[in-house]
Amino acid sequence: MSYEVKALEDKFDDDTESIITNERYVYISSIIGSACTKPKNSQKLTTSDKIDRVVTNRWAAIPIFAVHVLSLLCICYYSRSHPDRLDQ
Repeated sequence: MSYEVKALEDKFDDDTESIITNERYVYISSIIGSACTKPKNSQKLTTSDKIDRVVTNRWAAIPIFAVHVLSLLCICYYSRSHPDRLDQ
């Protein structure tokens, strides 16, 4: 291992791969920060953000998923057991 690498690892108190990865993320963040601008009313949530807040909620996500799966199962089972009703 070269002296420069060892000195950097001691300075940053981390291994070489982690230092390089961190510097890449810092560089990419600086580019994105200068290239992307947010609108002034960015505090307002879009409809998609509102839906995401509910569907990916820590406590509500599993029950919502279960209801959707159960409703899909019921629709499939009902249509399979009563195929003549689908034609009406």
